[in-house]
Amino acid sequence: MSDFPENTTVGLVFQARYTLQPVMSYWGFVSAIRMLTGNNIGVSPHLAETQAAGYQMAVRYFMEKTTHDYLIIVDVDVTPPDFGLEFLVKAFEQQESPGVMVALTFWQPAATPNLFKRAGTERIDGYSFPRYTPMMNEVGKFVVQYQHETARGGNPLMLPPTEDAIIDVDTFNGGMFVVSREVLKMMGQLVFHERKGTAMGTFTNQVRLLGRSVKAAMHIVCSGGGVNHIDFLTKYGKPKNQER
Repeated sequence: MSDFPENTTVGLVFQARYTLQPVMSYWGFVSAIRMLTGNNIGVSPHLAETQAAGYQMAVRYFMEKTTHDYLIIVDVDVTPPDFGLEFLVKAFEQQESPGVMVALTFWQPAATPNLFKRAGTERIDGYSFPRYTPMMNEVGKFVVQYQHETARGGNPLMLPPTEDAIIDVDTFNGGMFVVSREVLKMMGQLVFHERKGTAMGTFTNQVRLLGRSVKAAMHIVCSGGGVNHIDFLTKYGKPKNQER
């Protein structure tokens, strides 16, 4: 049995426009209750209209109201596996020059993974923006390889922390991630902000400019809005010769 790290705060972020959706409300409720009633877990809830605003509120509270070393931000519709938060911090601490680490989450619609890689440049009105796509192939190979490691069905799960479990990612779409006070202090006051509709791309770019890594822990598998790895397998994960 794991102990929750005493030097860690959890920022639970509610997005007002999403939390009223029935399927997401149920899973958000389950996730919130599990964390709020957990032993030794300091949780600060934050309600905002957008993802960026909620994340920024969580960071400000963490920096001004706590003295902890690590902040885990969790979207309210994300359900972590048992001890997922603890093991995410442990995996983060073991990295060289860690910047941010996210757990693998499958989210709506259609069980899409929250991990993204750069897929070119988009130009609008004289400005250039990076374009990202979901990491379907890499995530699919990992989930297929380890789908028999657990008998817990479609629930959130913890897989063995193998060498291929921790990977580099360009960016991610929220979910559950950990960042350190050290990194946030280096960023200054404005950590999360909207640019072309996304907060995560600008945040992960800032992390890299600091010489820090952006990692994903694929062995910590969360469900987002009731969508999980089993849903992903039925749509994307199986090799072509196993689809029928």
